[in-house]
Amino acid sequence: MLVALTWLATGCADAGGSGATPTAAAVPAQPAATGTAVADTNDLLARRPYRLVEPAARGDAEPAPLIVVLHGYGQGADYDTLGLDALAERAGALVVHPEGSRDAVGRRFWNASAACCNFFEQAVDDIEYVRAVIDDVSAQRAVDARRVYVAGFSNGAFMAHRLACEMPERIAAIVTAAGVNAAEEGGCERGEPVAVLQVHGDADPVVHYLGGRFGAGTVSYPSVAASIERWRERNGCEEEPEVRETVLDLAGTLPGGETSVTRYEECAEGGAVELWTVHGGSHDIDFSSTFTHEVWSFLEEHAQP
Repeated sequence: MLVALTWLATGCADAGGSGATPTAAAVPAQPAATGTAVADTNDLLARRPYRLVEPAARGDAEPAPLIVVLHGYGQGADYDTLGLDALAERAGALVVHPEGSRDAVGRRFWNASAACCNFFEQAVDDIEYVRAVIDDVSAQRAVDARRVYVAGFSNGAFMAHRLACEMPERIAAIVTAAGVNAAEEGGCERGEPVAVLQVHGDADPVVHYLGGRFGAGTVSYPSVAASIERWRERNGCEEEPEVRETVLDLAGTLPGGETSVTRYEECAEGGAVELWTVHGGSHDIDFSSTFTHEVWSFLEEHAQP
């Protein structure tokens, strides 16, 4: 299991596979300086305070959408992992960054599935923790309960999928980058519909597009196609999707429009399923500001019925 841990952390930090010394996961963005660390008397939040980013001046604003952003393995709440902090000012959203637990080698993780990334099998209930974060923000700020969203990168993306599977009554939509729905067999087949946008590079050497396992780990995670199919079935969408080739330019370091959109239609109320495949995209994709814009365009279309 140590091999799996080291390999994942190295891959996130150096997606090109250069064989550099293993370090904690990193993305091109630097840790964000905005926002406020918040602690609560609740023991969960006292041990793992979250970081909240909000518009500079809200006044008596209407209840705001809440975006829960989950970092990658080895990162923390100080990272603006997907560049979504900008949505506080741009969209009037509250953006909250929860904090993963530290594992036996000091790297923060989410207990998202048997495949990723609780490598030391620690007793961690991240469903309860994220629920506590949402409740705490909602108690302190005016939150639109119908527009609570979760976005995650890598291990955080695995966790976003799990949250949508297990607490759909609180989540209107999720956006995941470089992670898949690795719910155990039968663990995500029933429940209320959730809008799902999955983003993945087809050249990802860490979380492989065709599925796999981490290092010498014994538990496999599904392919991107299998992951999105689980959501299509769960949300009751039509079997044949609409596919638009290379219509989005999301990656700053890849030339031209490199991202194809696969969209499933006629989903149940409250449900939606889209897959954005970044052709040539690695694990730590350098997303452009267009990515933030397109992600918000997806999220703002969805609220719980």
